[in-house]
Amino acid sequence: MSDPFSTYGPPELCTWRYGHGTCRFQTTSPKFARKLSQRRGAGLVGWSVTNNYLRIFEEKIVPWRARRLVIRYLKPTNGGFLSDKSPPKLPKTPSRVVTAGRLREPFIDPLRSQNTLVFTARGDLSSESKAQGRVRL
Repeated sequence: MSDPFSTYGPPELCTWRYGHGTCRFQTTSPKFARKLSQRRGAGLVGWSVTNNYLRIFEEKIVPWRARRLVIRYLKPTNGGFLSDKSPPKLPKTPSRVVTAGRLREPFIDPLRSQNTLVFTARGDLSSESKAQGRVRL
């Protein structure tokens, strides 16, 4: 004959019969503790005062329903609550942005590479560009 007060579930979330029509839930996970604290009939009856996370909740619930609750909390639904997958990685972005003012080389259109035109913001023509046959605007 099995013990009616034995625990059911892994260490992250387990339950046991505490009295007639009452079960306790023990969790070492903050996620399960948050879910249990949001239940209407569950109340926090114990917690750890050491470095380890431990919460114990008590609820008026029959043992078979408590076991089903543990199964439901442990089973991932649509991968939403306890999915092992991490969120998708974002593409690696450059560490700094190069603006048009910081370009070191002038823009040269690849289709017109034979006519190398260099554009500047000034409106004068330098003697060096006249000698080389380049036009600056």
